This record gives sequence, structure tokens and C-alpha cells, in this order.
Amino acid sequence: MKEIVSQLPNIDFYILEHQSNFGQINNKNMLNSFIYVRSLEALFLGILNADIGHFGNFGAVSVSRNFTGRHFDLMVGLNRASTQPLVKQMLNDQLTRQSVMYASSLGGLGSDSNDESPIDSTSPFMINEQVAKIFHSSNNYQREHLANCLLQAILFFDTIK
Repeated sequence: MKEIVSQLPNIDFYILEHQSNFGQINNKNMLNSFIYVRSLEALFLGILNADIGHFGNFGAVSVSRNFTGRHFDLMVGLNRASTQPLVKQMLNDQLTRQSVMYASSLGGLGSDSNDESPIDSTSPFMINEQVAKIFHSSNNYQREHLANCLLQAILFFDTIK
């Protein structure tokens, strides 16, 4: 496991998503698999958080897939809906805000000091156009994973503020 972790990119923080479907296990054989996966997750978190004693900083946290779904109102019954439509809407809204900022800087929309700017300056994320193009040009499987990652990051910042 340490060899796998050593091959990961060296970044400040990892957010791991796990499925919390312990209540849905109906077969005894599935329980063994579930416990095995949870054990691997615990090992992974332990290795990534190995420096917590020295520096007091976490290297990784584990977030439930359903917690992310509930935070963004994506739950349909016990399952989480696709995150892609929400992220596409967020990216489109961001591009709209950026074009309004550009028009405002040229003396167009919002140039009057009495007008309230439609731009939310407290937006939890800013993604440049190049990254948005990567998202839109990826296949469905890759887009779903990229969308999950973005929503997990936003969830993390929402919960710590």
C-alpha cells in the first residue's frame, strides 16, 4: 500500500469518497468484501495521514458519497443522481459571470456605481476556460469523475467555513 501511495502526486490534501451502503448488504459474502474495502480505506487514510503527529495537519479525509449527494440535493431515494448536470450548470453560470465582469470592465453592464453587480465575489470556486473545455471534451465516464471531484472540493470548503 505504501508503494501505491508513494506514486500519488504530492499535493496538500486528499478527499476520498466512500460508499456508505452497509445497510444494503443482504448477502454474507458481500459483508466480507465490504469489510475488506473499508480496511483498505483505513490503511490508505492512515498512510496519507502519517504526518499528523509531526505537523498536526491532515493529509486526507474520507467523505461519504451520500453526504456529497445530500449537500447538493442530488439524492433520489437511496441513490445519488449524476453530478454532471449540476457541474455543467455551475460552469455555465461561471462563464456568464466572467463575461459580465468583462463587459463591466469595458464600461458596459454594471458600470454605474449605483448598480448592484450581478457577480458573486464569494463564489467558492473559479475554473478557467481551459479546464472547463477539458471537462466538456471528456467522455461521459471521465466527466462524472471530474464532476464528483469538483463537488467534493466545494463540499469540503462549505463544511469548513
